[in-house]
Amino acid sequence: IEGKQLAELVKSFSDAKHYEKLDEVIAELAIRADKQFRKESKADSTAQETIDDIDRKIKNFSDDIDKLSYRIAEDEKGRDFYTDKINQLVNNLTISEDFKKIDDEISKLKYETDSIRNELKNKNKFTDFLFDRLYILKDFGNIMSNFSKKIDYLRRKKNEVNNDELRKFAVEKLELENGTTPFPPGFPSLEILKEILKDDICKIYNTPLDENAKDYINKSIKLYEDSKNNQKVIKAPVIFPNNFIDELQIMNNTHKIHTEKYSKERITEEIEFCIKRIEEFIKKVDDNKKLIEDLELQKKDLLLKVPDISENELKNLRKTHYDYSAEKDELTRKIGENNVRLDSKKQDLQELKITRAKTLAQFKGSNFKLETVELLKYLSDIAKVVKEDEYEKFLRVLSDRATTYLKQINIGEITGKIELYKKNEEVKYKSLNDDNSTRTKLDNSGAIQISISLSILFAIADIAAETMDEESYPMIFDAPTGRFSPDREQAFFKVLHATKKQRIVVTLRFLGVDNQIPFVKKDDFQNIEKDKAFFIKRLRPFKNNKPETIETEIEELHF
Repeated sequence: IEGKQLAELVKSFSDAKHYEKLDEVIAELAIRADKQFRKESKADSTAQETIDDIDRKIKNFSDDIDKLSYRIAEDEKGRDFYTDKINQLVNNLTISEDFKKIDDEISKLKYETDSIRNELKNKNKFTDFLFDRLYILKDFGNIMSNFSKKIDYLRRKKNEVNNDELRKFAVEKLELENGTTPFPPGFPSLEILKEILKDDICKIYNTPLDENAKDYINKSIKLYEDSKNNQKVIKAPVIFPNNFIDELQIMNNTHKIHTEKYSKERITEEIEFCIKRIEEFIKKVDDNKKLIEDLELQKKDLLLKVPDISENELKNLRKTHYDYSAEKDELTRKIGENNVRLDSKKQDLQELKITRAKTLAQFKGSNFKLETVELLKYLSDIAKVVKEDEYEKFLRVLSDRATTYLKQINIGEITGKIELYKKNEEVKYKSLNDDNSTRTKLDNSGAIQISISLSILFAIADIAAETMDEESYPMIFDAPTGRFSPDREQAFFKVLHATKKQRIVVTLRFLGVDNQIPFVKKDDFQNIEKDKAFFIKRLRPFKNNKPETIETEIEELHF
């Protein structure tokens, strides 16, 4: 009930409305008197034009002042909005930090739990593998041993063949490098052949060489020399290209049975260790789940302390505080600059009014008429001041009465007091402690927050009953039982009963749950103090998103 709506209510019942009307009448008379005085005076056209020019400037300055005032008022609203938000954030900052710590701890526990679950999965697989190994390998020792022996035998045979072939290759390579060419086995070497030709005697039979023998030896020597000129290159032989024996040997080494490692006792010991670790993992997962549940409950408790803030907003409270502070600082800067401009405009306007008064005093005419114009302007200014004073006086009375109702509704609780104040064209209220320090939403329970608005309305109703006829301003209340305890609910209805011009709307607290055929819970309803009560029923069918389709039926309740 803050803002212009409350301002209209206050205006309806305070004496300020009389002075507002007087202010309007006197201001209008002052304008008319000024025009008439200028009309009847015998000032020359230059003086008249000077006044007209000053009036145009006064109007322009007045318009500029109104625009600046409006802009400042809007910026002040924004600044007040961010100030309230920042105050709430500051009060909730500790809750935000606690919430963030809990949230981080939950994330940490969830990550740890997921890691443990993966470890648990791996341990289960490894345990199954150990059981399989224990079952399969325990009777295969002899088979693996025979396999190893056969592989060793093949390896030795392979090495023997390989060594023989490599030895032959080495001899051939050595002869080639020494300038000799290999001849068939048992054939004389090059040196011996040359010696036979020189001596012309066969070394075997010790007989002279015939021509055929000489031709054969020369042909062999020529073949050697030709092969030497061709620079023959020999390569090491590849004896076992598929290398199956090496693969079998690697397989044997890989699958070799180590008795001490794959014994029944050793595997059983590993299985028992794995089962123990699995049990520890399961317990840790259960413990973490319980911790997460407890922390989630703590998060909910913290969220209940700040019902107006969402979980995401609570997490980002510090960033929001920074953003709000930046917005507030920017608005404060604009307000300061515009106030400087406003003061300058007001000073210029005041100088124009003085200049106008001096110019007007030079007009020839009745001094009485001139004094009448000045008097009317003076009275208009007085009416404005008195109007504001009456407004402030009414707000003080209204604040005191609202505070009285607040304490009556919330007996036994520290409620503080209500202070209403005018800001520009709106009326707002503050919740204060008795020492005038500000109370935050955290200081006030949900019931007190509701009671503040109701108490202001009750106070206005009191004043309305004193100033208006009985049936002029009936007020209908939706009984706010949502946040009221039973004893506070009784106190509320007792206050409502003592307040004139009040009507109770029976709500869910006193109604059944059937929306089609609702009924009143008579036993509960009879326990409250009341003069009259009305049940307002919505007639079906209607569309929730189209209020114009909703029709109501009002029934007065008698018990």
